[in-house]
Amino acid sequence: MPKVSISTLRRILKDMGFEFTRRKKNSMLIDRDDIIAWRYRYLRAIRSRRANNRNIVYTDETWINAECTTSKSWVDTTIASASQARKEGLMTGNKMPSGRGGRMIVVHAGNENDFISGAN
Repeated sequence: MPKVSISTLRRILKDMGFEFTRRKKNSMLIDRDDIIAWRYRYLRAIRSRRANNRNIVYTDETWINAECTTSKSWVDTTIASASQARKEGLMTGNKMPSGRGGRMIVVHAGNENDFISGAN
């Protein structure tokens, strides 16, 4: 592949009839009152520890589903139907994450300066 800038790649894809679109998903996140209170207690505790020059270590974990996809992608707008795409050997759209199947768990720890060596 030749090296091209992102703006050049976008222009090429648009010229080919692709469009970068967001998948539609109606959702809204609202915190419960007890979660909001817990967050305030946590932030006060962190502020107190920082005032006392305590070393604060953060840990976090996440996972990646085997069927994971992105919320936006380049779409070929010259394809009119799913049957046309199949005839031309193309995908018929984003595969929505199923939440099933294999999963990789990512865990690490760090402080304000860096990740902690050997914590993973």
